[in-house]
Parts: sequence; C-alpha cells; structure tokens
Amino acid sequence: MPAIKMRKLFAILLSCLPLVLWAAPTSGEDIDCGTKVKVTATPKPGYHFEQWSDGNTDNPRWIDVQADSAITAIFAPDCQLPVVPVEALYDWMLVVNKPELNKMGFAPAENEVNWYRVVNKIDERGDEKRDDELVHVGYYLTVTHAGSANDFYYAEIQVDAPESYVLCSDTLRSTTWKFDGTQALYRLSGTTFACNYADGKVRITGLPPGETVGITLYDPIGRCILRTSTKEPEFDFDAPPVGCYIIQISTRAGTFGIRYIQQ
Repeated sequence: MPAIKMRKLFAILLSCLPLVLWAAPTSGEDIDCGTKVKVTATPKPGYHFEQWSDGNTDNPRWIDVQADSAITAIFAPDCQLPVVPVEALYDWMLVVNKPELNKMGFAPAENEVNWYRVVNKIDERGDEKRDDELVHVGYYLTVTHAGSANDFYYAEIQVDAPESYVLCSDTLRSTTWKFDGTQALYRLSGTTFACNYADGKVRITGLPPGETVGITLYDPIGRCILRTSTKEPEFDFDAPPVGCYIIQISTRAGTFGIRYIQQ
C-alpha cells in the first residue's frame, strides 16, 4: 500500500491597523506537514511592520507548520515630524510662516510659539540635555533684541495632532537660523560654509561633496528669488543686486540661514 503524505494549509494573511488605508491580499499554499516556512512582511512606503498576530516581532521569520495555520502581519503608519516653516525677514527678524503652518493643519496661538537661543551645544533636534535659552514668545523674533546676532535661533511649538497626522512628538520645531554678519555658516559638525563674492558671482564653499544640498536665496523682504540644489563642494550663482539677503543651505546635518550682504 503506498504511503500517504499529509499536507496542511498554511495561509498567510496580511492586514492592517485601523489607521492604515491599504490592505495586502491574502495568500495560501499547501505545505507538507512539519515543513519550516519563511515568511516576510513588506510594508508599503509610509508604513512599517510592527508585529505578527501572535506577538512575534521577527521579520522575516521561520514557522514550523504542524497544522492548518493563519498568521497576520500588522503594519502601522510611520510617525511624522513636520518642521515649523520659518522665514528670514530683512536681516534682523525671523517669522513663522503662518499661512504655510495652517496649510499643514496647525493653528497655534501667538503665545504657543516659543523662540530659543542655542547655548553651548548646537542641538538641531531636541537634545534632552540642551540648555537652550527661551528669548521670545510670539510669531516673530527680532534677533537684535533677543541677543547676539552671532547666535543660533529656532522656534518651537506645542501642538495637538490633527486626525490626518501620526506625530512622532507633540513638539514641532523649526530649522536653526544664524545671522552672523560674517558670511560664514556652520554645520552641526563644525564644518564651515563660506560665501564670497568675485567677478559677478557669489561662491558658496565647504559643501559636503556627493550629498544633495539645497540652496535657497531670499531677498530683503523674505521672497524666494533662487531655489536650486547641488552635489558639488562649491556652488556659484549670479550675484544679486546690492542689498542684504538670506542664503539658506539645507544638508543632512540640518538647515541654516546666513545673512549675505551684496556690496
């Protein structure tokens, strides 16, 4: 009499948490009883794998199929960390862009916007040990009144998350700005970016080679007049008319602003 091979069904079911707006298809396959099967849960962009329905967090994982089985992969949306939009106005003021902030779903009151001066440590993203100084409350910061223009400043807002957000934190923060009057800009690592004028061109040097760096030039009243990017360690652009400008440089280390005076 021929041997009878037992076969069991191992169904892999992929489902989502309530906040997830997509559902993966169900798949099933006949597997020999006692076979070990490797299963992998692959999230779509914007989501991450949390755990299997049995509490296991290994991904991928091996399962020894001994009976008809079903396993569910649970995904959740990635948390978001929106950045408070701040613009430089003239060469002595930073302003929260309220319309842009409102478009993001946040409407903080003036007394919920706090401006800080970085002290000792340049902590771009909320160091727990930071000793930053609160220098102003409101939508704007007049740098010359807050302290030294050679310091770094940023805005911080406590918010309640709209239903459309899964926030990483209830504290939103702007990028860090510096007005130093020397046309030198410093990254978190201490590397110096310099802006110099020659032969009708403004040259920015000290950019990280191979990294895509965003460069934005704002006129004296905060309007964007140039927005571009480069992967080169140096970047040239045509010198603007005589006046005071803000050059914003965005790298992996952070985004900083510098006052540039065109003579």
